[in-house]
Amino acid sequence: SEDLSMIPGVAELLSNIPLLAEIPLDLREELSRQMSIRQLSPGTVLLEEGEEGHLIFFVLKGRVRLWSEAMETWMAELGPGSMLGEIGALFGTPRTASVKAMNQVRIVCIPGIDLLRTLGSLPRVLSKIYELARERYLHTHRVIP
Repeated sequence: SEDLSMIPGVAELLSNIPLLAEIPLDLREELSRQMSIRQLSPGTVLLEEGEEGHLIFFVLKGRVRLWSEAMETWMAELGPGSMLGEIGALFGTPRTASVKAMNQVRIVCIPGIDLLRTLGSLPRVLSKIYELARERYLHTHRVIP
């Protein structure tokens, strides 16, 4: 993974992610300093169902596919602007799906705790992130306590 401070315009790239678009520039810049970036080749597995995870990922470029071994099905195909890994990072549960790159993928990742701390002053944004995580969690046929 690369140091994002070496990549110009990361805060602007984050504005293309719907969940982060309304965050003020200074907070996007703070987030970008806490993120790392990864390039994935086609077929690379980013996340494994069942593993512990504390990182949240945002897709900048390319497409990924989510597979559930428990449900024996492809759950989704996601592209630029999508968030991944939030269920494990926010709820402290094992990963609910495996994620594989379908083509050349560029993602940024941030520890969930850092995302929550940085966005603590923006309850509306945090609420959207938690609601999406909760919807996805319910989609895996599990019940949130």
